[in-house]
Amino acid sequence: MSVTQGRLKATVMDADQIRRSLSRIAHEIVERNRGTEDVVLIGIVAKGDHIAARLPPKLMELEGSPVAVGSLDVSQHRDDRTCASRLIAHLARAEIAARSSSSSMT
Repeated sequence: MSVTQGRLKATVMDADQIRRSLSRIAHEIVERNRGTEDVVLIGIVAKGDHIAARLPPKLMELEGSPVAVGSLDVSQHRDDRTCASRLIAHLARAEIAARSSSSSMT
């Protein structure tokens, strides 16, 4: 178990399981692309970029040629954050309107 902010969290995968999973992913990449000649790895910033950065050494072991790797930050393009902020603003306006209408009735 790991400790994050004073709380115990369950370990989903230990170091050996992560190593084996990365190896399996690397093998899948090689098999599906028939090598790594035209492969470029792009990881989504937050967690995907960490995985993408760990795969090139595994691919180099398998194919003997380097694989380009990069990262993509999509935080400015997420629609769930704007939807949530709109909902919060709407609820806040509704609450203010409800308070003002109930206080004007008394």
